[in-house]
Amino acid sequence: MLWKLPPLWGLPSPSPFVVKLETWLRMAEIPYHSRHLSRPPQSRSGKIPYIELVSGELVSW
Repeated sequence: MLWKLPPLWGLPSPSPFVVKLETWLRMAEIPYHSRHLSRPPQSRSGKIPYIELVSGELVSW
């Protein structure tokens, strides 16, 4: 699951990092679901985007 900010100004996300990751996932044909953050990021770095794996592990950059 891809955690990101909600859409803003007609863009899928105001973060260029989220747009870049989401584009890469689509180009690589990797299935994913995205969710909008309603609380501060839960990643270790405290930044977005981050991915929650099926096992529950959080992966961030």
